[in-house]
Amino acid sequence: MTTSGKNEKAAPLPNQKAVQLLQELAKQLARLPASDIEAVISGAARIRVVVEDTKAGQKRASDSIADSELVALVEEMRQCKTRQAAISALERVGSTKTILARVSRLLDLPVQKTSSAEMMAEKVIEATVGFRLRSAAVEGRNDASNNAIQPTGEDASG
Repeated sequence: MTTSGKNEKAAPLPNQKAVQLLQELAKQLARLPASDIEAVISGAARIRVVVEDTKAGQKRASDSIADSELVALVEEMRQCKTRQAAISALERVGSTKTILARVSRLLDLPVQKTSSAEMMAEKVIEATVGFRLRSAAVEGRNDASNNAIQPTGEDASG
């Protein structure tokens, strides 16, 4: 078998290799949902075998978060009271560049291939919680951290 995706004839496998290959295939088939198995058995679907590099497969698995989970993440971040809480929420899902790009698109933020993961994270934080915190600070609504700059109504000269 090759990774080129072309239908090429494979050389006959020695018995031990064939057994290992079938065992791996059985493991992968065991992960299928029952509905998919029934669809294959009934003829409504077919199985396609794709050979992938395992490192690439691991990377994709870590980035395979459902859109609904990302929407929930954005909502959670919008409820955060601090930037650090929003950063923690991002870190829980593993803030890879791929995930950050998907979150950015959900927030209608521009995504450039040249942007680093750190830059994307900063933009996501700013779009979800940062702008609100900055606005509150300007309006003097910040908690204890802003008390020093809130007007007291008294003349500063004494």
